[in-house]
Amino acid sequence: MAESSVENDKEGSDDEMPSGLVILSSDEMLVHGLQLLGWENKRLNRRTTATNINQYSGMYGMHPGAVAQLSEDLQTTDIESARMKELSMDKLHWALHFLYRYPTETERESTWKKCANTVRNSTWLYVDKIRNLKHQKIVWPKFLDDDIWVMTVDGTHLVTLEPGNSDVPKDPSYFSFKHHSAGFNYEVGVHLFESKCIWLSGPHKAGTYNDAKMFREKGLKAKLESTGKKAIGDDGYRGFPNTVSTANALDCKEVKEFKTRARQRHEIYNGKLKQFGVLSERFRCKNNPKDKYTMEEKLQMCFEAVNVLVHYKMQHGEPLFDI
Repeated sequence: MAESSVENDKEGSDDEMPSGLVILSSDEMLVHGLQLLGWENKRLNRRTTATNINQYSGMYGMHPGAVAQLSEDLQTTDIESARMKELSMDKLHWALHFLYRYPTETERESTWKKCANTVRNSTWLYVDKIRNLKHQKIVWPKFLDDDIWVMTVDGTHLVTLEPGNSDVPKDPSYFSFKHHSAGFNYEVGVHLFESKCIWLSGPHKAGTYNDAKMFREKGLKAKLESTGKKAIGDDGYRGFPNTVSTANALDCKEVKEFKTRARQRHEIYNGKLKQFGVLSERFRCKNNPKDKYTMEEKLQMCFEAVNVLVHYKMQHGEPLFDI
């Protein structure tokens, strides 16, 4: 299906906004993504819309309506580092497929029938653009003065290859006790009353930063103290009674249930992140002097991009359950 172009008629904005926006509806995005995978219109028309959407989501990890909104935001955002002046729907889908399915380079080359360098470079460009939408989507909100508990907090470990060189085959500073492997720890904060992430910190070496050390030294503790708010966390945060509430034997039944459901809600959010293969599988990138980005930078790009995508998913029909 042809892409529809909408001219930008804002006076004096030629240097700030693209001269022509490429806007696709949810249905057009669905057809484009499936045709990119080799499906013909004749075959698509024989299947139900629900079947086509399932096929699309199974390859790209998102509803086509959410991708349509994402593509529009990438072209219209005020965030310079995220804005695409010439957006390619094909390359956007390459990046989504990479984050969700996490194929090898050989698999990507075979799927898209493009040379490896083209797919690799375009994929990282779009992953970087998507992750920079975090400045628009993952922000600290203005809470009501009466709100005390405002978020849940937890760390999540990501497994990686050993980042060191051959002289140091195993570096204990990266050791993840959860996976018994090299990895990094990320700190995630989820809004207590809305389906959105409001805090990210990482990557931090898993063997060096447990949840408590990460909370204490990487900014969230100071942020909560400065705003007079508190988070809800698991037993790993017991040392911070003024900023994090944990399970307490003195809590009444209603408070115990509230804290339990809040932590369950956070686990659901973590589960949405791990639906993306780039976060659930062992991260395969290693430090290479020839690469533009280090392993940690690539992992950070992927983690932040996935959090942005989950934000779009929750805006389009996948909210966390209400507490």
